[in-house]
Amino acid sequence: MCNERKKTVGGREVIEYFHRYAVLQLVMAPVPAIIDIEPINPKEGEVAAARRLIERVLRENKRLIDIFVFDALYLQANLMNMISEAGKFWITVLKQEQREAYKEIDRLLPTSEKQAFSSTGRDVILYNLPELVGWDSLKDSFRTVVSEEKQMVWERDGQRKRKKVQKTSHWRWLTNMPSCYMAKVIYMLGHARWDIENRGFNELVNYYHFDHAFHHHPKALLAMLWIIFLAFVLFYTFFLRNLKPQKRKIIGTRQQLVEQMKLSLALNDPPSLSP
Repeated sequence: MCNERKKTVGGREVIEYFHRYAVLQLVMAPVPAIIDIEPINPKEGEVAAARRLIERVLRENKRLIDIFVFDALYLQANLMNMISEAGKFWITVLKQEQREAYKEIDRLLPTSEKQAFSSTGRDVILYNLPELVGWDSLKDSFRTVVSEEKQMVWERDGQRKRKKVQKTSHWRWLTNMPSCYMAKVIYMLGHARWDIENRGFNELVNYYHFDHAFHHHPKALLAMLWIIFLAFVLFYTFFLRNLKPQKRKIIGTRQQLVEQMKLSLALNDPPSLSP
């Protein structure tokens, strides 16, 4: 189950060993719970492991998830068809300009309906393109939501001085969600994928040692990852659902709660568990 790759370090070629997993996580939820995890086998792509994971979730917990959100890597017709046939929705980023769908969007964009609004410091223009057909291997028609976003961000110039500059970004999402769902909903769900980094792997790596392999046997490593996931979800839920609002205002953050718990253990010797 261990992957390997060659890299050059100090002019010498070395072999690096590592483990890879596909992870399914809730987004736009109070608690960013980890739903399932699937090992990526050696010489196997991430999408193949993700497909096994999604098939298992649809088989064992079909009512748990209604919408799957992916980055551009997962834009593969067989995966989208599988999700559609299960009666679920999908949203995926479109980046590859050589795709026929991308070219069709370019042709239709000047005449499509649009709306403008501001959100979280961004000025956004949304374009809604319904009922597109330009992807032969996709069984059903799809729609596209395109966003043009402008925001002011801090950057450093050549003299290391900080200044605010305007940053422009362009996003395209393909989805099988029908037109009764507004374009703004697709926009929000598409960007919610950042939850996986911001409230998922970022916290898991920095505070839960998620990037450390405690044991290299496949089953032991998978069991350890699940223990970390459970600790992450339980602590997150405890902070949000168990602490009273007044107490949460005093504590402030989950990291401060950890420090208080560590301090209480230091000040009050826990009773011995031995006979």
